[in-house]
Amino acid sequence: MANDDHVAICSRSVWTPGTSGVTKTQISVRTLSVADFSGADLGGRELTRANLGGANLTRASLGRPYGRTLHASSEEMMDYLIGVWMTFWRWTTHDAVAAYTAVLAISTIGLWLVTALGIRNQRRDTQILQRAYLSVEPGGIREPYDRGDRVHGYVICRNRGHLPARKLSWHTRTDTVQQGAEKFSIGKMNEQRGVVPPGTEMLVPAGTFFTEKLENSLFVWGMVTYDDGFGNRRYTKFCHAYYTKAYYGKGTFEISPDLGRFYEDGNDAD
Repeated sequence: MANDDHVAICSRSVWTPGTSGVTKTQISVRTLSVADFSGADLGGRELTRANLGGANLTRASLGRPYGRTLHASSEEMMDYLIGVWMTFWRWTTHDAVAAYTAVLAISTIGLWLVTALGIRNQRRDTQILQRAYLSVEPGGIREPYDRGDRVHGYVICRNRGHLPARKLSWHTRTDTVQQGAEKFSIGKMNEQRGVVPPGTEMLVPAGTFFTEKLENSLFVWGMVTYDDGFGNRRYTKFCHAYYTKAYYGKGTFEISPDLGRFYEDGNDAD
């Protein structure tokens, strides 16, 4: 079949070029140029090799009724694939400009995809480097100016990023932790407000503790959420511990921030 450019898969009889031997039943035929046309059923049988009017044919699709396609054998399918490859080869060798244009189009689309991926990665890296980062550090324990039976916990909120942290929302608490109780639970957050510019800090009150319940350790914990400068909500959870056994029996007292330490639980951030 490789040397016969004017053959098709037709009936078991072989017709000479220009003959028909057809009935009125419609069929469709696919040529080497992968173009479909309709003709007549050649005796209504499974086709072998023939020439239909000199057209370069590789396979025929019989239909009874019109539109139904017979299943090709593995040999016929191989002939069909070879025909498709030969069509592509002739197209690329006889019309090189079209082939090079197709290659250029594919390369351009690939370049667009790579560029889009690079822009996305650069945007992500920019956000990582430039966004606001809030750290919450111990702010100490302070006594009130007008009460002798309580203390106030404080935290220091620092923006270590490159953009302002906006719309801050807090939950803070100063308390002891009872054995068996849920540790460092986060309650309702307050209204979003406030801004911490880059490189600055904010002293935030963290609640009141009545000293009659004092134990060996006093904890200051909570969470702050904020806008990182790119419209994303971020959070920082914190938990600071102070050793308070030395203050048993005292109505009020103060502890310096540098005596506070980050506790092993309750700290997290994104």
